[in-house]
Amino acid sequence: RFKRFLKLNGDLQRDRPILILIAALAIFCPPTSPSERSPRPYVNGIVLKRALRSVPSRYPSATSGLCAKEMQLLHQVHSHAPNVVRVIGNALAADYDAADGGTGGLDQVGDSWLFSRILRLGDSSLREPALEITGSRLQYRDTSARLTPFGERILDGRANFLERNGIDEWVAGVHLQSEAGRVWLEREGDVIRR
Repeated sequence: RFKRFLKLNGDLQRDRPILILIAALAIFCPPTSPSERSPRPYVNGIVLKRALRSVPSRYPSATSGLCAKEMQLLHQVHSHAPNVVRVIGNALAADYDAADGGTGGLDQVGDSWLFSRILRLGDSSLREPALEITGSRLQYRDTSARLTPFGERILDGRANFLERNGIDEWVAGVHLQSEAGRVWLEREGDVIRR
C-alpha cells in the first residue's frame, strides 16, 4: 500500500519526507467506509502535500526577517492604514483566494492570529518596530496601525526585521532564539540555518 501511494503521489527524491508523512497518515488513519477506499482519498494526500510545502513560509525570510504572512500584513498596512479591520480582512481574503486558485499554500490562519502578528510588529519593546500601533490593542476594531520608516525600509528590501530585533518564538515545532544562536530562515522555499 505504501509503495502504491508513493507511485501515485509524486517525485520520490524531492517529495520523499512529505510523502512518507502522508503515507504514514494513510496507514494509521485508514478509510472508514468502503466508498472511501477508492483512489479519491489520495486527493487528500495531494492537499496535505501542498499544505506541508507551505511550512517553510512560516519561518522568517532571509531577506526581510519576517515570515510570508507578516510581510503580507506590512503590504496590507501600506495599502489600508490605519484601518486594522481592513488590513486583516484583505489579508484573509488574499489567502483564501490563493488557496482556492491553487496558487497559495493551504496554511490558513485566522483574524486573531493576524492581529497578534500586527501587535508583535508594533511592539514598543522592540529595538525598531515595523508598525506604529495606536488605540486599544485589545480589539482590532479599536486599533490603528501605520508603517514606521523601518517598516517601509523592510517593504523596500532595504532592512531586515530579524537582524534588528532578533527572534524568540516557536515555528513549526522549532524554537527560534537569536540569543541562543538557534535561528533558521526561509530562502527560496527551503529552511536554512543562519
